[in-house]
Amino acid sequence: MLARALYELDRGKPIELKSLFCDGSNAWDDGKAIVNYMKINSNLPPSFVNEDVKIVEDETIVRSNLKSVSDVYSWIQEYGRTSDTKWNLRSSRPSGTRLVC
Repeated sequence: MLARALYELDRGKPIELKSLFCDGSNAWDDGKAIVNYMKINSNLPPSFVNEDVKIVEDETIVRSNLKSVSDVYSWIQEYGRTSDTKWNLRSSRPSGTRLVC
């Protein structure tokens, strides 16, 4: 999973290396993104095909094989159980091709 996280995150922008101190006094933003990517992917609903996960600042983009509103509801419930995430729908495109939660 680490190799996949490095590959996917490096496609968006080059990952910058940084020296770190053991006391945690400095942060490595790309390192946080790698850890977040792995956490998100480990919790994605296995009953759906999920791909192209990308983290951009505070937004996570996931593409899944959802075919209906019922699938969206099932995906959200399943992901909520595995990740303890609560959802509020903010917006959607009228064409129904994208939901922002």
